[in-house]
Amino acid sequence: MVVAIAAISSSAVAQTQVTITGTSPPIAAPGHAVVIEGGSFTGATSVTFGGATAVFQVDTANAITAIVPLAAATGPIEVVPPAGPAVSSQTFEVVAQSWDAAKDFSIASNPAGQWSYGVAPSLGGADSPAGRILLRIQIALP
Repeated sequence: MVVAIAAISSSAVAQTQVTITGTSPPIAAPGHAVVIEGGSFTGATSVTFGGATAVFQVDTANAITAIVPLAAATGPIEVVPPAGPAVSSQTFEVVAQSWDAAKDFSIASNPAGQWSYGVAPSLGGADSPAGRILLRIQIALP
């Protein structure tokens, strides 16, 4: 008599959910580096800002560094790794590359006290994305 014993091992392959939990900084101008934080980014093949394709590198499974593309518009960020796409729940704000204080802070250009944005490289040291200061100023009008 021959007795055959077979053991079948099954292991469920867990689907890892891709998530975007935030960005640093939360607003930036085209050409600036942004760190996208979340999870399951390994093997990502695409990153977009408001639909515009970005140049990026996967730093870790939980972080991607991307350059805000010139054609970027304010909107969601999307990351596409093998596990499937993830879209940010928060809107990423794309701001002007530079600003003109006389124009941007005049009553004519801000009649309702709107937000004005600008990058002031001279305040942050070296003229590089890491050395720039992003200003967010609210104009209050009487």
